[in-house]
Amino acid sequence: MLNLPYKSRLVLPFLITLIGHAQHVPPESPISEGAGQTQITLPAGYDYITIIDAPRDDSGNVVGKFVDTVSSQSTSSGNTFFFTANSDDFFGTVNVDWNGTDASGTTSHTKANGGNYISFVVNSTPDAPVLKTGITNANNSSSSMSYSIQEGNTFVVLATATDVDGGTPNIRVSGGVDQAYFTFSAGQLTFNPSSGFDYEFPQDSGSDNIYNLVLTAEDPTNSPAFDTNQ
Repeated sequence: MLNLPYKSRLVLPFLITLIGHAQHVPPESPISEGAGQTQITLPAGYDYITIIDAPRDDSGNVVGKFVDTVSSQSTSSGNTFFFTANSDDFFGTVNVDWNGTDASGTTSHTKANGGNYISFVVNSTPDAPVLKTGITNANNSSSSMSYSIQEGNTFVVLATATDVDGGTPNIRVSGGVDQAYFTFSAGQLTFNPSSGFDYEFPQDSGSDNIYNLVLTAEDPTNSPAFDTNQ
């Protein structure tokens, strides 16, 4: 029996050993969408490292390839590998299943055996919308276009815009010396005067029946990203 004086305390030293799976070293710098081939460093101290499965997102979809730098193989005597996404527009969490083999045999790090994935995040970057115009179908994405319009008409062109980041881009007349004569609404660019274009009485700045304006599609989630057609 151990009797302790009132308000005394007994301190016993403990040595606690934490057993678990080695963690990977995170990417040397943040990975951004569209970065191309990116170096990922795995834990050191293994004779061989084998990648068990293709890199997948949190939903289990294959999102790219994960190979060594020398022979583009899934097994390497080093611990440096490279990730390349299937698409420049991919962003999200990447999970890679792996095994490490040392002198004592295989040390399993597979998820099925209670190990940890190598996980890292590819950060989203704003992509500019794609603006398309056309007379009967909006299918021309050139940054500079010229259209011929019959006098008396108010309709000029159709215009649509898409954004891989999601959302609906905002299309507007944003510039050009003759922009005051035009309005964009409901997918159509129109000439403001109700009488339409008049070849004999041009209203453009050069009085030569050539109207100059800029149509812009703005990213709804990131306003600095835009596409123009002029």
